[in-house]
Amino acid sequence: MNPLGSWTGAVSTDWNTSGNWSCNTLPTSTTDVTIPNVTNQPVINSTGSAVCRNISIEASSSVTVNSGKDLSVYGNWSNNGQSVVGTGTVIFMGSTAQSINGATTFENLTINNANGVTLNSPTEVTGVLTPTLGALASGGNLTLVSTATQTALIAGTGAGDVTGNVTMQRYMANRMGYHYYASPFAAAPVNEFTNEIGTIISGDPYGGGTDTTQTVTPFPNFFAYDETMGPTMSIGWTGAGSTLQPLRGYCINIGASSGALTTDITGEVNNEAQTYGVTKTTTTKPGADGWNLVGNPYPSPVDWQSTGWNKAYINDAIYYFTPNSQYYGSYSSFVNGVGTGGATGIVAAMQGFFVRATGSGNLTVNNTARVNNLNPAFYKTLSNTPLLRIQGYPSQNSSYSDETVIYFDPQATGDFDGSYDAYKLMNNSPNLPNIYTSYNASPALSINGMPPLSNTDVVIPLGFLTQTNGNFTINASEILNFDPSLHIYLEDNQMSAIQDLTTNATYTFSMNANAPQYRFFIRFSPSILTGVEENGSSFVDAWASGKDIYVNYSNSSLQPAEISVYNMLGQTVISGTQEGRGTMRYTVDKPGCYIINVINTNGSYQKKVVIL
Repeated sequence: MNPLGSWTGAVSTDWNTSGNWSCNTLPTSTTDVTIPNVTNQPVINSTGSAVCRNISIEASSSVTVNSGKDLSVYGNWSNNGQSVVGTGTVIFMGSTAQSINGATTFENLTINNANGVTLNSPTEVTGVLTPTLGALASGGNLTLVSTATQTALIAGTGAGDVTGNVTMQRYMANRMGYHYYASPFAAAPVNEFTNEIGTIISGDPYGGGTDTTQTVTPFPNFFAYDETMGPTMSIGWTGAGSTLQPLRGYCINIGASSGALTTDITGEVNNEAQTYGVTKTTTTKPGADGWNLVGNPYPSPVDWQSTGWNKAYINDAIYYFTPNSQYYGSYSSFVNGVGTGGATGIVAAMQGFFVRATGSGNLTVNNTARVNNLNPAFYKTLSNTPLLRIQGYPSQNSSYSDETVIYFDPQATGDFDGSYDAYKLMNNSPNLPNIYTSYNASPALSINGMPPLSNTDVVIPLGFLTQTNGNFTINASEILNFDPSLHIYLEDNQMSAIQDLTTNATYTFSMNANAPQYRFFIRFSPSILTGVEENGSSFVDAWASGKDIYVNYSNSSLQPAEISVYNMLGQTVISGTQEGRGTMRYTVDKPGCYIINVINTNGSYQKKVVIL
């Protein structure tokens, strides 16, 4: 027969005070505990775990386990009182099968019983559920709660499991527009989202690529993405089928209304290794090739930089979408510890994201990638890594900002590196400009990893595109870990202006919609620059970037100039004419020193550049 321990609360609310128990003895793992409705209800707030065998919480009564404290239960749990039991951890660790009875909300719940634990009543977890050993049989009674503060998760570190249907919530601060989702459950039905979006319409919005005006009616609100449909990314949106595939991402339009929303999905949780086949299809427009919408397959966050991923067929960058209206929004990216737009390498549960495949094959992940992060942090930069973060936005409204990052890593090169660079996925919102960089004739990049700086100038084209006319601002929002003697210049070729961002981080300018992309350059230089002027009427500058030579020329009276590039043997390598104003790019095949000669009616200008 097991000893009985009835709580009296005669002394205080402290569970670990013996005078609060009817027999003046603290419960042990063989003590059956009863909590009646008395003035002082028990609180576990002392160092070390509180323990009991069976526990019965009577009507109007409660047990509170404070943060960082434990209650270890070796028998059954019966709760007829208050459902919330505090912010600590309740551990079920008996040697025979256990059960949880009565509606209860646990912050942290640990299962450490080889014979398992069964939920017989609605049970909520608001923090971390850890199946250390044995199975938690949910019986459809388990809900992982999500709030503005945190989202509950199932840890993937133990040897246990969770069986039966589980409901997982996902809180979003703003429900409006398109959201990329993924399912933490095997074969969850698409109609799980009926409560959130009403009638689900899933299909190809372009009618098989023939309806480029998007007049398909009714217009779909639930999509998968099929890269093989190309040759543009917009054509890839297609029907999602009837069930949600683990590790695949989905796009859901929740509508035009704003405000918070908590979505939920129910099913049997994914555990252990998950696999999804990515594709790369060669088309006439390579910029659309290889994009795959994937997602987190677990009921917990995952670390994208974990060794638990096998990324043999993809580049290392990931891309998120954030809506700002029903149909428009912006992309952020993350690679090698660097993010834009708040992107982080900790991918939340139920989060979808784009990757770019280098070939067709399997993307796989296992439990070692899972993390117990209840509220993933914003991006973090690499320690001691020189990094420049640049924002671009309409001058009158900085909330509509886009950003790009240039950083310098010993492992990066001047070419595109799948492990260090992230492509630029263009924002589709007319209110948002697009800001990005390019280097050595690379595609547009949102994150540009470069080899370490030396004593020579490094010049990187800075792209800026807008769909509206107006005044805009470029702001160096972060300048980290550079040599204090280095100058970082923003060069405006249209205005023949140079500004040192290390002393004045903000530059304001006017631009028309759809103006040429590369009006600006970022120059990292050990020297103080003021530009080169001839007779007060012409501006000339030249520099090397990768295998390219750039010559920027402008003349107030729009006089043309003859531009020649010579090698060190005096041989003409390239020649051309620049009309009035602009920046010319010349590509040379061989490394070495080159002389740039610019001649107009006012005189001539020469400069030596080095191609490495």
